[in-house]
Amino acid sequence: MALAERQRASVANAPFSVPDLNLEISITTSIGLTVSKGASDSPAAALRRSDGALYVATNATRNLVIVGEQAMLRAIAHNT
Repeated sequence: MALAERQRASVANAPFSVPDLNLEISITTSIGLTVSKGASDSPAAALRRSDGALYVATNATRNLVIVGEQAMLRAIAHNT
């Protein structure tokens, strides 16, 4: 998670310039992560968890790193 957070911060803190337009554009990124649940965990299940985390991160506030289990907790909290 620390690596993903460093990547997110690096993108957020480094606007890129469009010299021909004399313009600087700030961008952000949202990252969804998951952790393997062991030998019985399938790649498809891990992908679903990370995709769900990305969906929550993007729709929550953007510019966020979130782990699959955190995404589930946020979605539950948001719906109650």
